[in-house]
Amino acid sequence: MANVLQVMLGLVVVLGIIFSSAWLLRRFGQGSLLVNQQMKVVSSLSLGTRERVVMIEVGGQQILLGVAPGRISALHIFTEPAIDTVSSDRHMPAFGQKIREIMDKGKTK
Repeated sequence: MANVLQVMLGLVVVLGIIFSSAWLLRRFGQGSLLVNQQMKVVSSLSLGTRERVVMIEVGGQQILLGVAPGRISALHIFTEPAIDTVSSDRHMPAFGQKIREIMDKGKTK
């Protein structure tokens, strides 16, 4: 009987830690851990097994980066947006739209 009580008490403690961590993450850190508003990946294209070309947006400029193992190179800096990020959000799959809504709901609180 004592072993069962000890196991149940341990389970309650672990569940308490999980729920309190989730509450703290939602209350204080969700926006800062999951979303960076100053920099975002606009588009990405795989060129090989480990090489990619990535378009990021920083401060109103779009930067084309070449990404390979151990190296990131700026290929071109666009002063005018080359990819329209507003219209690309409208064509997002339903799952992506749902995730975006959840993320935006956390930012407005």
